[in-house]
Amino acid sequence: MPASGALPGERLLPGPFSALVWASLAAGLGLLSAGAPFAAAGLTAAVVLFLVPWPVLFAILAFASIFQGSSTIVAGLTVRPDELVVAVFAARAFLSTERVRFGRTEWLLVAFVAVQAATSLLHAEDVRASLQATALLSVGALAYLAVEATVTTRRRLVFATRALLAAITLAAAAGLIAVVSHLVVGTLRGVTLLPELGGFPAATGFAFEHNIFGSTVAAGAIVFLALWLERNPVLSRRSSAMGFWLCMAALAASLTRGAWIGFACGFVVLLLVSRGKPMAVVARRLAVQALAVGAAFAVVAVVLFPGASGAGSLAASTIKQQAGRILDLETYTGATRLLEWKIALADVPASPLFGLGTNSYGQRHLEPTVADPEPAYLGNWAIRTLYDSGIVGLALLSAFLASVVWPVRGLRRARGDLASVARALTLGGVVLAVSYLATDAFLLAWPWVFLGLTRASRAFAQEQEMSSVSAE
Repeated sequence: MPASGALPGERLLPGPFSALVWASLAAGLGLLSAGAPFAAAGLTAAVVLFLVPWPVLFAILAFASIFQGSSTIVAGLTVRPDELVVAVFAARAFLSTERVRFGRTEWLLVAFVAVQAATSLLHAEDVRASLQATALLSVGALAYLAVEATVTTRRRLVFATRALLAAITLAAAAGLIAVVSHLVVGTLRGVTLLPELGGFPAATGFAFEHNIFGSTVAAGAIVFLALWLERNPVLSRRSSAMGFWLCMAALAASLTRGAWIGFACGFVVLLLVSRGKPMAVVARRLAVQALAVGAAFAVVAVVLFPGASGAGSLAASTIKQQAGRILDLETYTGATRLLEWKIALADVPASPLFGLGTNSYGQRHLEPTVADPEPAYLGNWAIRTLYDSGIVGLALLSAFLASVVWPVRGLRRARGDLASVARALTLGGVVLAVSYLATDAFLLAWPWVFLGLTRASRAFAQEQEMSSVSAE
């Protein structure tokens, strides 16, 4: 496996001639779209992205997939920056890579997207809207395939993991700063006020909502923790510990029960698969660090809120209150989700094998709000997939996810340093799969980038283990 960042057999693309062609194309189309400045700017940005080195492009992809707030309308369609970056990244990957790894896992994903498109054409109430949602899934699939196809060297795997964790860390820090800013000066950017908790702010950071933010930092927390417990080529133990506690604080600030449950499940799996780390060692290390972090938060609370039990105690009581309702499905969001799931399952018999069209639940049902009802959205990936593409679609997506994030015996027992990276990312995938049962975000690019990197890391771990066995 080559030590450099170049792909084995990678063509010289883009080279000077290719750069000239792409720049000329961008200039010509930019002149044609003079009446559409956003389209011209997007095309120019795409060409520039196509020409930058792979590490820079992947870093941009990682950060763009985390920052989900901005979008623009192009030809009547809502386009986000991360979708543009995914398109460029995929084009770059498939034009410059001679061999794309395409196994059973990838065919499962392609078949899943194909079923989504077919059932949308046949059964959706609004075919155009369902096909647009299918396009979002296709963008995610492209992100997965492109990441898996281009992370083909050890150097790229290490860099890509660092870049993705850096993006998660920045998002976690932004969410925490947003909550503190709201409590101190009343700002609203980066937070959402939860009516069921008396208007207390939940961190959203750069995400669309606090649920997505929570699942993102939960995945980051378990990856940092796994890297902290094992020797790895990505981060030092000190950096891993700092990243873990930052993400844990952000996870608490998200006030997202689904993400908390997802992290708890990931932690249990970690205890079961941690190679050479007894539970007592893990628990003792976490306990010591928790005391230190708790003391630091106490000092910060005293400095920010001197002489008052105010916001500091309010935050603690709010987290405690939300934690106490983790399994409560009879009030507020729990009751709403349970009602939506019952309605969705009642519709499924109309087309049980192939479903009713991608994201089509909102075409038939509205959110149960008092004023200005909006199209409803199923936040459970399993129920949404069953509704959208039936038993066939659910089987395909479940098999794909299991192939990517199931902690198989070979991965648990692998001894190479890259195996520790694969185990950490696999645990992050477990957290996302569980969290998305309540906070589904598979219509965004971010989880697919993460899954693509996870798949690539597992391939590296397997190759390293086979090489080690052969050498012995």
